[in-house]
Amino acid sequence: MAPIKFRGLFPPSKTRHVPRASLLTFVIKDLFSIPQLLCLGALSQTALLLLLPPHLALAPTLLFLLYTLASTALQSILPSHNPWLSDIMPDRATAQFPNATYDPSHPDSKPLFGSSPSSRQVVVFHIGVRYSHPLGLLAPGVLEFRARLAAQYDELALRAREYGFLGGSFWRGAERSRVNAGMAVMYFASLEGLHAFAHDEVHRGAWEWYEGFVRRTGHRHIGIFHETFVVPAERWETIYGNCPPVLMAGTSVPVVDEGNGEEEWVRPVVDGATPRLRSKYGRMGKTQGGYQLGE
Repeated sequence: MAPIKFRGLFPPSKTRHVPRASLLTFVIKDLFSIPQLLCLGALSQTALLLLLPPHLALAPTLLFLLYTLASTALQSILPSHNPWLSDIMPDRATAQFPNATYDPSHPDSKPLFGSSPSSRQVVVFHIGVRYSHPLGLLAPGVLEFRARLAAQYDELALRAREYGFLGGSFWRGAERSRVNAGMAVMYFASLEGLHAFAHDEVHRGAWEWYEGFVRRTGHRHIGIFHETFVVPAERWETIYGNCPPVLMAGTSVPVVDEGNGEEEWVRPVVDGATPRLRSKYGRMGKTQGGYQLGE
């Protein structure tokens, strides 16, 4: 009996999905601690009480509170009105690479996804920064450095095919009450692609600016880090349960439609209910009894 081919959860797209960070909320949440935000709110309310009659000064706060309570109650009672559920992948899903080419007119002989789990190498790259300064993002040099970081990500998104860049997502640490580390988790098809990006003019320019800033000013509050993991085929697995497409599931892999010869992008996510994908060993193309950690 032929192995069951995996069923993709997202159709191919002509455009590549490029996730973006919600920078405004990140800045507000990380620049200010909870006591500071409470103080700012108290000052704003005091200013309104000094400028307006009490019933008008309290109206914005009361209306916002009423709206928050009503919307929360509605979303809790009627899940169809819950925006947080709009992008989840129901039940179980797992990340698996698609075939390099497929033909939608011949789905049996040339499918989008095959039946071999963990079929390719993946390079996982963590890169991040922490600003160890009470002013956080407003500290000396930070805004300029952030602009250079954003330029690097834009360059990656623009030249994703050239570098084998599959995608990434953004995360914030929780080790401190504020001014935490921010990190991007990125995925590349090969170490060679990551190396090529590391020597790109935009990345080299940011690195040289950073070294020059530290040498010129003596400031040590901009901390940077990266980690690289080269994971061979059949040595990785993923599972997502009622979860949005995050981490590797949020990437995009280039494929070619043989029907028209055009390049498309597809999220590498398949139905996790396929029998072979129900266990971590299966998702790595192994059987539990035959899997040897040292092989």
